[in-house]
Amino acid sequence: MIKYGLNNIRDLVGAKIDLQMVHNSPLCRLEKNGTLGTDVIQMLEQRWTSILSQLQALHTELQELQISSDKLPGPSDKNIEFVILSDPNHPPYSVIILLKVLTGRYKIEILSHVHSSISLVPSELQSFLNGLLNSSSGSRCIKVTLIWKKVGKDPLLIQCPMNNGTIAGEVNISRYLNRLLEQRPNPVLVYESKGEFYAGQVDMWLDSIYKSVTHGSKDMHLDIMPSISAVLVKQDWLIHSVSIADICFWSSLKQNPCLINFNSNLKKWFEKCQHIWFT
Repeated sequence: MIKYGLNNIRDLVGAKIDLQMVHNSPLCRLEKNGTLGTDVIQMLEQRWTSILSQLQALHTELQELQISSDKLPGPSDKNIEFVILSDPNHPPYSVIILLKVLTGRYKIEILSHVHSSISLVPSELQSFLNGLLNSSSGSRCIKVTLIWKKVGKDPLLIQCPMNNGTIAGEVNISRYLNRLLEQRPNPVLVYESKGEFYAGQVDMWLDSIYKSVTHGSKDMHLDIMPSISAVLVKQDWLIHSVSIADICFWSSLKQNPCLINFNSNLKKWFEKCQHIWFT
């Protein structure tokens, strides 16, 4: 070994290993049959038992939390209050119709005020609103303050308290009211509760009505009205079953009667809806 510059073989192979210690320690060896030592198995079993106990305790705690949360009063038990600012020159008929639909599920309280800038509110609207007060039902109350004011084509819904936010536009207010309706069993009009695809179709029509009919130019009217008429020739409603898209479209036609003067199909559809919703 001196030839290789090593004075001791231990410098080459390292310190002497105590083979007896390896044999006696269950952590350093395997038994002849290839299984872990008894002490290690017992330790693992105890650890597994402890984990199972913790999981069971966590499961029990989660069940107790679920039961306690079910007992808490939900937001659907609270009364709702909001203010709607609307221009009598552009009355949101869809909003008024949806308030009528809500009377079948809620107790509706409506207060109407006329701003000093307004000289006259159509008697047809006022008499229709008065009729809503006699058909309210349900334990949960919706308090609506309707203020007639010059705000243009887009009505505003202001929630109470005011820091809850504002909703602008007839189609958006209709979305909100339809969601309130869907909080009750067996809603007459469905929207998001019928699934994402159906809700997407409704949203597509609502956006088209808002952009191309309510706020559309004459050229846009010439483009979209024949397309909508073609759909309503083949089926009763824009999406097979009646939805807020139909109500909002009817409202836009009622505000702009000239849109149906030269289209007999749309005029027939409009009159049918008028008989259903506004009589």
